[in-house]
Amino acid sequence: MPPLLPVQSLYKTCLLVIFNNLRCLVRQNTDSLEVLRDLLQSLFHRGIRQDLIDIATKRCSSSDAFTLLDILRVLLDKSIKRLDLSGGDDSVTLQADQCARLFDYLEQYNGIGLQELVAKVRLTNSYRGGVESISPGNFALHHVLRHGLASSLHTLVLHSVCDNETLHLLGKHAVHLTHLDVSSSWLVDDRGLHQLLLQNPDVCYFDSEAFDTVEAIFTSMWAISHAFGGPHVGVNRCCSTLQEVRIQETNTSEIGVALLLLFVPNLRSLGGFIYYRSVGEAIISLLRQSQNTLRLSLSELWDTHMPSLKASVLSRALPNLASLYTRGTWLPTLSTFPKLYSLTIDFDYVDYSESLERFLRVIPQMLRKLVLVDQDHAVDLAMIGELCPGLEEVSAKLDGSWGSGSRQKAFGLLPSLHTCRVRILNQETFRSILVHTQKLQVLEVVMEKMALDEPSLDDEVMSSALSERLLPLQLTRLIITANSGCNLSFLSVHLLAQACPKLKLLGDLSLWKIQKRQLVDLSHEIMSKNWDLQLVCRGELYPSTVWRNLNGI
Repeated sequence: MPPLLPVQSLYKTCLLVIFNNLRCLVRQNTDSLEVLRDLLQSLFHRGIRQDLIDIATKRCSSSDAFTLLDILRVLLDKSIKRLDLSGGDDSVTLQADQCARLFDYLEQYNGIGLQELVAKVRLTNSYRGGVESISPGNFALHHVLRHGLASSLHTLVLHSVCDNETLHLLGKHAVHLTHLDVSSSWLVDDRGLHQLLLQNPDVCYFDSEAFDTVEAIFTSMWAISHAFGGPHVGVNRCCSTLQEVRIQETNTSEIGVALLLLFVPNLRSLGGFIYYRSVGEAIISLLRQSQNTLRLSLSELWDTHMPSLKASVLSRALPNLASLYTRGTWLPTLSTFPKLYSLTIDFDYVDYSESLERFLRVIPQMLRKLVLVDQDHAVDLAMIGELCPGLEEVSAKLDGSWGSGSRQKAFGLLPSLHTCRVRILNQETFRSILVHTQKLQVLEVVMEKMALDEPSLDDEVMSSALSERLLPLQLTRLIITANSGCNLSFLSVHLLAQACPKLKLLGDLSLWKIQKRQLVDLSHEIMSKNWDLQLVCRGELYPSTVWRNLNGI
């Protein structure tokens, strides 16, 4: 029986054809978009328009942002529920004037039904792109928040462009908001957080200048938080729904951190490092005020300073802590957190491999995610596989192979692993991952510079690894970046397409031994066979709309 190959559904094929034509139409008819809008609003129901918007946000890059905005102009209305302008890619950002135009379209076309809105802006030092350009563009956002958007939102991400008035309106009207990210928004300060959380922010305003010490602020804050007398007295509705609030790189202080910890009872995460305002230290200060009775719902913590005494104290205040980001020097103290299943360790370019192994041997084998950052020395793949059999996601620099011992041969490597982002030094580590992981869906590999006598990654290695597998690969995404020693060719593309029935993205072919002519031939073959596969080459997708136009297709 021939192997299964990924093909596009008829619906997806039609959507892509519609999208490609729509993109051409909005580029060529910028003066008649209202006519096009009337036509599409009558032709397509909400589901089709939502899917077209999702495709547009994923396929229009930062350089094509105005085209994306014109597409939104003809598709957007109050029935659209999801709008992620980044397309899931953190590197895709808008300029300040583009974001202002987005907010104008939300107002003009009544985009009040959005449950998820993600807009990330790149600010510059120029007049048109700096902080001073933000507030005028936010008037339209404030309007739609007042007239229904705030009450619909579950997720709001406004990088660089959020302000205090936005938080004020969310505090008044948001009843479903669970995820709020205002990172890098310098127009947000503690007053904005007061307005977000408290019904009478001026009455309960905590100003650092009105207190002699930070400790006095925490004392007053603790007293007021318990004077409300009930979970919904004196606080806004969003306090009971919020689970994650990100305030990195804003003008907030330790007062803002404490406000969130005290008045948001279901807060699971503050989302990242808040420099000079350690979340751990704020928790300890509040714990002191409560006479060690404070118990928080935080399940994720980012804190680079974790000595044993502090870890012991925090473990009592954070009984549900499941995810931690800290430095490698504190590995010996982390066993005090019994429920950790996600661990990110900053190695600071120091070799903490032995400390990591000792830590993994003493904790229960329950880690599901392990991320190693700023790692200079590789850790052993077999050690990770033996001590973390429940891992679902790993990101690290790895060395060694799997299968050298009889016990290792008896069991698959990391049987639950679905996402793997690794830097490796030799083809044997790559082979082990490809052969022995049974549920792997996302594999991103950086082949680091190898020794001169180390054999390179080539088609023969790929072919033998695929033939050794017992079950078909479940890969949906495979990215191989090689700093040296990569001799993969167009043959490996065919091998992977045949061996991976779910593969949708493969690259980066600019670093493989593939010529331009071969890339064109591969694109033609993908289209002729209707494979649901895209190739990445120098950051571009093939076959893409641009490529089709160049080739008259």
